[in-house]
Amino acid sequence: SEVRSTAALASSVSFRVRHSLVALPALSENDYRTRAFDPRCGFFTTRWNDVSAPIDRPTLQHVIQRHRLTADEPIVYYVDRAAPEPVRTALLEGARYWVPVFEAAGFPGGFRVELLPEDADLQDVRYNVVSWVSRSTRGWSYGNTVADPRTGEILKGHVTLGALRVRQDVLLFEGLTSPYADGKDTDEAVREAALDRIRQLSAHEIGHTLGLAHNFAASTDGRASVMDYPAPLVTLAGRMGAVDLSDAYEDGCGAWDELAIRYGYAAFEDEEAGLQGVLEEMRSRGVSYLSDFDARGDGRAHPLANLWDNGSDALEALRTSYEVRQSGLMRLSEAALIPGRPLADLERVLVPLFLHHRFQIEAVARLVGGRWYTYAVTDGSSVAMEDLVRPVEGARQRQALALCLESLDPAFLKLPHMLQARLVPPPPGYGRSRESFEPGGLLVDPYAPARASAERTLALLLHPSRAERLVDQGMDRSMPTLPEVLNAVSDAILSIEAPEHRALAVELQALLVEHLLRLAANESADARVRNMVWQHLGFVRDRLGETSWLGRRIARFLVEPDTFEAGTTARVPPGSPIGHDAPASPWGSAQLSRARCCYDG
Repeated sequence: SEVRSTAALASSVSFRVRHSLVALPALSENDYRTRAFDPRCGFFTTRWNDVSAPIDRPTLQHVIQRHRLTADEPIVYYVDRAAPEPVRTALLEGARYWVPVFEAAGFPGGFRVELLPEDADLQDVRYNVVSWVSRSTRGWSYGNTVADPRTGEILKGHVTLGALRVRQDVLLFEGLTSPYADGKDTDEAVREAALDRIRQLSAHEIGHTLGLAHNFAASTDGRASVMDYPAPLVTLAGRMGAVDLSDAYEDGCGAWDELAIRYGYAAFEDEEAGLQGVLEEMRSRGVSYLSDFDARGDGRAHPLANLWDNGSDALEALRTSYEVRQSGLMRLSEAALIPGRPLADLERVLVPLFLHHRFQIEAVARLVGGRWYTYAVTDGSSVAMEDLVRPVEGARQRQALALCLESLDPAFLKLPHMLQARLVPPPPGYGRSRESFEPGGLLVDPYAPARASAERTLALLLHPSRAERLVDQGMDRSMPTLPEVLNAVSDAILSIEAPEHRALAVELQALLVEHLLRLAANESADARVRNMVWQHLGFVRDRLGETSWLGRRIARFLVEPDTFEAGTTARVPPGSPIGHDAPASPWGSAQLSRARCCYDG
């Protein structure tokens, strides 16, 4: 499968392995100076244990990873000539987003980008490179480094980009705009938005190879960093509500990028004071920093640490995504396909459009049971209020819950009738894949998109970690409690009574019951959570009726919980950028610190 994802013909390939040994700089002749790490600075670290440290000092030592940079020795990156045009030019332009950032840090001409010389080798340690990998399936984009383990000095930055990413972006924009009416076979707005994404991706992965970690709070600060995962900022324009892609991606690096690079690379007369000054400027300007451990996983708590979200107001951004999604669905037709493509490809276009809200609703769900905190560092004085762990305001939690529940409304989940008629089976030579909704046979299952969308909402709101935080805040009457959330979620589904929605209601009821049963049976969940869900299941059983098949399933669980076997939930097509949860602890996975990457989203 790995060969098939990259080779033109998987039955005939060439395979070459290279072992490369790199001589480290001689320390006796090395003028490279390490730089102190601070949890707020946004850099990756080189760490080691100093067992000779005084007994009242930590043994774990940190220095940041960064390139050597002097006025006479700039950092130069080279773009792979294998990248096709216009992608190659976009990669060059995106890489050059870092040029003014280094100028602002006191190094005019300190960062350059060129095409890789024709006789150069991508693996040569003397070249920092952006390499292009042709592939036909999802693939990782990496910003990796070869670094001196003694000092953290980056000896080589190596970015690897997969070719499918730009095609996935084109697919998304085609679904949003349906641009190919009247036989039109190109669309400049779609093309430019996709190339803007490539520019941003080039800058993002190079940022990793400069030493920078992800900053998943930057999207809430006016797109303050290319080190966030950027959801396209799509709006509706004009009286007809046409989808506007003109500002989908930010052009250039942001305020956090400039401050972080200054921390890592600027020269200071008094380095300790200079570094503290940069950190204080971050704080005074309100530029937030939160990284992978806070962002990955449905149960995470911080409202700002989200992947692929937009805007300083998560609720307003979700309302906009709802409107953009609805506009796209009402327009979606064969006009989303370039002439000559099979009509069955409309199913592929439908997936990212129908789930257009999937990442923004995650940001809003984080408000429910959410907690504010920062990467605070003690300085010998009292801790500021904003550095303490504190809950999101109760009224805002309830607003977030209500907005999330709108995604369970039948009007939101139902496919337009004219669209259903266009979802024809794949012809010979084509087929479905993991990118498709769950198939119901030869024809498209009209309820599969609704199940996938509802699955995301329920998985977020009924996550064990969120449920535990709701229990913890239950002593404060201004805050929503777990029973309140359980009642609201269940009522949104159990109150669907219109005859035309009866079939959809049964689908949603089955998902609700399965999530509740799994939460009650989860031995890792807090005992208070399981007890409250147990009581709530009796309420749901009574609403459904003890003679219904779902009511009987609940009744069997309540009588014989030890015999419970989990049923199936809805399959959701992949979309989450990395595809795995965060490790159990910030230091629990070398992969998290090394895989500085973005998956297709």
